[in-house]
Amino acid sequence: MAGQVADALLSECPRWLAVVEGVGYCQTSHQDKGCEYPSAAGQDTSLTTWWGENLQGVLANPVRLGRGGLGASGVPRHLDAENKIVYGVQVHAPSTGHQDYFNDRHFPANLPHVWDQIWGHVAANAHAPRAVMVVDWGATTEGDDLLWQQAMVTYLSHAPVAGSFYGALNPDAKSTGGLLTSWEGPIVDQQRVDLLSALPAAAVPTTVMLRIKPPPPPQMSPPPRRNLHSPSPAPPSPPPPRLLPFDWQPSPPTRTEPSASDGGLSGMVADDPAGAALLALMLLLISSYIYRTCRAQGPPGATPRPTLPLPVAPRGMPLPRRPCGSAQAKQGVASRLTEDEEEQTEPLHPTKAKPRPKPRR
Repeated sequence: MAGQVADALLSECPRWLAVVEGVGYCQTSHQDKGCEYPSAAGQDTSLTTWWGENLQGVLANPVRLGRGGLGASGVPRHLDAENKIVYGVQVHAPSTGHQDYFNDRHFPANLPHVWDQIWGHVAANAHAPRAVMVVDWGATTEGDDLLWQQAMVTYLSHAPVAGSFYGALNPDAKSTGGLLTSWEGPIVDQQRVDLLSALPAAAVPTTVMLRIKPPPPPQMSPPPRRNLHSPSPAPPSPPPPRLLPFDWQPSPPTRTEPSASDGGLSGMVADDPAGAALLALMLLLISSYIYRTCRAQGPPGATPRPTLPLPVAPRGMPLPRRPCGSAQAKQGVASRLTEDEEEQTEPLHPTKAKPRPKPRR
């Protein structure tokens, strides 16, 4: 069945790889020891295996493509199609489940021998080597799991395997944990990174960039009047978006205190105290004049109060002299004094004249 699927795949996509996992799933949680139901011919039943790990029957029964160089759909296959088949295995740590060899007194030194017998011998066979890849492995970083991972790194560094896939990346992987401890940042588990640094790895981009929204274009002044028949100029293009590193964070907004030069009454008082005092005096005089005028006129609709005449100095008492003035001013004062004297000659309180007595006859 695996050969038929790989045949159809490689006929349409000759550059792809057909990964075929191992067979069998044999644990001893319900039996004393060994594998009670082997899944491959010639299998060592003293060794238990994970699901998809057993490759002990590959050398005797490898995956074969169709004969004649034609795929399942009749399309000619590429000449190196046989080399596009890769055997994949899943290997797990003690925290995932029980295996007999985890209880061996030589653990974890016995692990390389176990892996050679189950799947490593397929890649190391001198007569017909096959490509083998560990498609899933990983564990926690505590206790026996950490010892198991260290043994796996050492084994993969020396065994002729095609590569491996480490799990998992996400921090919420319950059974194994992840390379990341948090998506925000992101935060990397440095202990795992140091552990995997001994393995050969493919170079991948490590810089993550963020595309941020470009700032709005500046406000443009209205264009001058132009001829309607002339073509309109093209609007200015917005600035290109900036690229910032993944760990970029916006700076907090800064608050500036208002200064005296920002304008307003407080700024004027701070910049020109004398001018502010003069302005206050002018406002006081204006408000006093308005108050006196409104008080003399009374409320709206009322008869205005009569204006009393200015007091006149008594006769014989000179008026106060002005400290300065021209001859015309002095003449005006004299004429005004004369008029005042004439008014004073009239009685202030006139009485009714007595009738003259009639002459006697």
